[in-house]
Amino acid sequence: MRCPLGARSGACVTVQQQDAIEAIRPAASEASAAGQLPAFLAAVEHVRVEAVLASAGPRGASEAPKAPGRVLTVRQAAAR
Repeated sequence: MRCPLGARSGACVTVQQQDAIEAIRPAASEASAAGQLPAFLAAVEHVRVEAVLASAGPRGASEAPKAPGRVLTVRQAAAR
């Protein structure tokens, strides 16, 4: 594990993750030189958003199964 921001920051990443982050730097420089930096950064942001959504979404195994027939009609709710 590497902690580029220091161990206290909690921002420790694996060696593979750090290598991927380091690969972004020359790619960003190349995109900038080609006048494509906005498109490159949009693609990086897309990956970031996908990761955030995947980590925030429901977990398949931990989600309770939905049983049919558990939704009450208005009349049933009023009767309770």
